[in-house]
Amino acid sequence: MWKTRFTVMLVLIAALALGDDLKTVSGKEYKRVKVSRVEPDGIVITHKTGVTKLLFSELPTEVQRQFGYGPAKIEAETAAARSGEEKEERVVQQEKPQETKPALLIKTTALITRVIAPMTHGVWVVLVIAVALFLYFIPSMVGRHKTDAVAIFVFNLFLGWTFLGWVLALVWACTKDPSD
Repeated sequence: MWKTRFTVMLVLIAALALGDDLKTVSGKEYKRVKVSRVEPDGIVITHKTGVTKLLFSELPTEVQRQFGYGPAKIEAETAAARSGEEKEERVVQQEKPQETKPALLIKTTALITRVIAPMTHGVWVVLVIAVALFLYFIPSMVGRHKTDAVAIFVFNLFLGWTFLGWVLALVWACTKDPSD
């Protein structure tokens, strides 16, 4: 065991001292590479532009051998890791309560409500604005056939936002024309 550790440490020290370039199987090249640490599935390197983790499957065969990894060892460790993850997933599934149909219906309804509610909110806003504009311009609509219809509209437009201005515009629109 200590021989393996010694070999890995020796390789790490050599890699740190040399700081060579490294080219992956896909052709990507890293400049001034220094190995930071060796992990079960790859190596972590620092290079000219940053830090990267390279999987052993991405590295050339000679680099894999340098760190004591071959395809058979990688497959064995990957299979062991997968079986451990599957066991954890099974335990989580067993601990998780099974959803009943009513619970699923409630979740579905909540999801639909969250999707539809924002759309209907916009419709309500438009509806409220339309009603407010209709109420705001009632004096102008009432006085549209009068001789001073434009003056009533302008008065309503600029002073209708005050309650007194709106009431005065409505009274003006409801009075008879002096010419009649």
